[in-house]
Amino acid sequence: MINADAFRSKSKNSPFDKRPVAGAVVMTVVDGVSSTRVEPCRNRLNSFSIFRPLWLHRQPPDRRFGRRHGREVVWRPILLGAIFKLTGSAPLTTIPMKGEYSKRDFARTARYHGIAFKMPDPFPFSGVQANRAYYWLDSTDPKAARGLAHALYDAAFSGKDIASPQAVIEIAGGLGINRAAVTAGIASPEAKERTRAESDAAAARNIFGSPYFVVDGEPFWGSDRLDQIEKWLETGGW
Repeated sequence: MINADAFRSKSKNSPFDKRPVAGAVVMTVVDGVSSTRVEPCRNRLNSFSIFRPLWLHRQPPDRRFGRRHGREVVWRPILLGAIFKLTGSAPLTTIPMKGEYSKRDFARTARYHGIAFKMPDPFPFSGVQANRAYYWLDSTDPKAARGLAHALYDAAFSGKDIASPQAVIEIAGGLGINRAAVTAGIASPEAKERTRAESDAAAARNIFGSPYFVVDGEPFWGSDRLDQIEKWLETGGW
């Protein structure tokens, strides 16, 4: 058990204050999905993020923060739909007035970063199968799981299906992952339970959206907080 005080936030009113912590939390997601894991090491940047258009710049935290600041970034996907049921929220694109603006903003942000982008149809879409595939692979090969996550993200926002099991299997197969093994992995009780458990763990820690990061106990929500995270890592917080 790690001393919880080592992971307390430096600021007041943090949702992680006065909460028993055994380590550091971490994560990333496959559309509409996000999650967590407790790590016994302070030298980690904890990232919660979902495969959503808000991350169009495609600078994963392990590249932007991990390598530059010597942090290990652990990705953990969760089912954001389950979180929305708890918060009473909804996907941004489905909210009256905000929805149309958000779609316009997604496309504009993609152009700003010079990234090809096609809005998935339908959107939002289910990330359950992709999440299960991620966790099945992560249990034996975390590096390969990240590669799959990137491939799923690229496929989804190129207008391709990643909601169906067969679509996920084909994308994994394109990376050289055995299709039969992926098929069995997605359907396995272990992958299903892990997917549920990670979402439950995120909700228990008040993770309510994505992308969501926890850095040494300090929570940051939204891609517009990336610069603050950078500064936090450089200075040790404020």
